Amino acid sequence: MSSPPSTAATPNVTSPAAPRAVRYAKFTIGYNVVEDIIAISAGARSPGPCR
Repeated sequence: MSSPPSTAATPNVTSPAAPRAVRYAKFTIGYNVVEDIIAISAGARSPGPCR
Protein backbone atom coordinates (compact mmCIF):
# COMPACT_ATOMS: atom_id res chain seq x y z
CA MET A 1 0.00 0.00 0.00
CA SER A 2 1.41 3.36 -0.93
CA SER A 3 0.55 6.69 0.58
CA PRO A 4 0.19 9.93 -1.38
CA PRO A 5 3.39 11.99 -1.64
CA SER A 6 3.89 14.57 1.05
CA THR A 7 4.20 18.19 -0.02
CA ALA A 8 5.31 19.37 3.43
CA ALA A 9 8.98 19.28 2.40
CA THR A 10 8.35 21.37 -0.72
CA PRO A 11 8.69 25.12 -0.12
CA ASN A 12 5.88 27.44 -1.12
CA VAL A 13 7.36 29.33 -4.07
CA THR A 14 4.09 30.85 -5.19
CA SER A 15 3.93 33.51 -2.51
CA PRO A 16 4.80 37.11 -3.41
CA ALA A 17 7.70 36.99 -0.95
CA ALA A 18 9.53 34.19 -2.82
CA PRO A 19 11.16 36.40 -5.51
CA ARG A 20 12.17 38.89 -2.85
CA ALA A 21 13.79 36.10 -0.82
CA VAL A 22 15.71 34.89 -3.87
CA ARG A 23 16.90 38.46 -4.59
CA TYR A 24 18.02 38.82 -0.99
CA ALA A 25 19.89 35.51 -1.12
CA LYS A 26 21.66 36.51 -4.35
CA PHE A 27 22.63 39.87 -2.84
CA THR A 28 23.98 38.17 0.29
CA ILE A 29 26.07 35.73 -1.75
CA GLY A 30 27.42 38.53 -3.93
CA TYR A 31 28.28 40.65 -0.91
CA ASN A 32 30.12 37.75 0.71
CA VAL A 33 32.12 37.09 -2.47
CA VAL A 34 33.16 40.75 -2.71
CA GLU A 35 34.03 40.81 0.99
CA ASP A 36 36.19 37.69 0.59
CA ILE A 37 38.01 39.15 -2.42
CA ILE A 38 38.79 42.29 -0.44
CA ALA A 39 39.98 40.26 2.56
CA ILE A 40 42.20 38.03 0.42
CA SER A 41 43.73 40.97 -1.43
CA ALA A 42 44.34 42.80 1.86
CA GLY A 43 45.98 39.69 3.28
CA ALA A 44 48.24 39.39 0.25
CA ARG A 45 49.50 42.92 0.84
CA SER A 46 50.16 42.46 4.54
CA PRO A 47 53.81 42.49 5.64
CA GLY A 48 53.46 39.08 7.28
CA PRO A 49 53.55 37.93 10.88
CA CYS A 50 55.25 40.10 13.46
CA ARG A 51 58.49 38.73 14.87
